[in-house]
Amino acid sequence: MTQKYKVTGMTCNHCVASVQKTLSGIEGVESVKVTLDPPAAEIKMHHHVEKSILNSVLEKTGNYKLEESENS
Repeated sequence: MTQKYKVTGMTCNHCVASVQKTLSGIEGVESVKVTLDPPAAEIKMHHHVEKSILNSVLEKTGNYKLEESENS
């Protein structure tokens, strides 16, 4: 299953790398593609991982947050 999210808090390519590395390390996440323009994440999962779980891990990395995307 693939889920798309808007990502807030990213300002540079270092942010993109941090978000991608953090999300990739979450159990159940198969692959992650993060872009700065537009600020988004496409997450392929083995099984659905709640957005609240993804955000709780992300907030430990920086001031990043996933929000629902119109294309999700």
